[in-house]
Amino acid sequence: MQGTAMMSLPEIAALIAGDRDDEDWRAAVAGCLAACEEQLARLAQARGYLNHLLTCPSAHPVDTCPYLAEEIDDWLEERRTGG
Repeated sequence: MQGTAMMSLPEIAALIAGDRDDEDWRAAVAGCLAACEEQLARLAQARGYLNHLLTCPSAHPVDTCPYLAEEIDDWLEERRTGG
């Protein structure tokens, strides 16, 4: 379970002890699922970004690609505002 479901040992322990406290194991599984969803969103964003870089017609995307410039601006704005 640790490798397949990406669950920590305490989360696995809560799942195994499930009969004793139904809410604990469900909360542990819900937390793991939420973490997976967040990671999938980040991976999808990375895939889109990397696919664009591979197909960008610019020889120097950092200097001339408007898509990359917008991505960098968005990233900087998120860091500046804490978003």
